Amino acid sequence: MKDFTLSANSIGIVFASLVLHEISPLSENLQFINKVLKEEEKAKHSHPGIASAKMEKKLIKAGFSISKKFHPTESIYVIIAQKQK
Repeated sequence: MKDFTLSANSIGIVFASLVLHEISPLSENLQFINKVLKEEEKAKHSHPGIASAKMEKKLIKAGFSISKKFHPTESIYVIIAQKQK
């Protein structure tokens, strides 16, 4: 993501389905998403490749707060995380 330029607080929503488990390094890229996401906007993630508890910890470490999480099926989870003020 170092070659990818976006202004801080410039993106309204991030929807990451079936991709976050492939991004490396995950923590650094979550911090980048948090930087470019507008205040009080949401990031949505859905994929079982990373355990939901681990993803939740990574999102919190990157500066997000978890506003909602659920499991629509036994093997799929959805986490809605909001940028902290």
